[in-house]
Amino acid sequence: MIMRTNLNSLADAPHLPAKDNASNHKLTTPTIKKDESVYYDKGDIVLLSSPEDDVITAFKVDKVFLMRFSKVFEGMLETIPSDSVSSEDTYDGVPFVELQDKASDLASFLKALYDSSVIPLKRLQKPPFRQ
Repeated sequence: MIMRTNLNSLADAPHLPAKDNASNHKLTTPTIKKDESVYYDKGDIVLLSSPEDDVITAFKVDKVFLMRFSKVFEGMLETIPSDSVSSEDTYDGVPFVELQDKASDLASFLKALYDSSVIPLKRLQKPPFRQ
């Protein structure tokens, strides 16, 4: 399931656990951090991971690249206008999409798309020649 939301309202998002009122804890807004390996300044879409320990990881990538290699992203992203998005619906100047995937899963997926050499493949070796 994909959810787009205003970043200012992340504390009200249904996927965040509520704190016990009896213990006087307040609902905290997750911190958003940029992924160190998959965050391209010239990207035109930000994918936000699900919160883990009150941290959401942001991945700034190329919408066209995602749409080219994934029918799921193609269907999701073709409906997001790139020029008429309000500032409430952007992160780092571009539209964002909240996903329910963990940051580690998104990072692995995006690294594989951008650099196929990270995919661990066993090389096929020719069997030794026998006479």
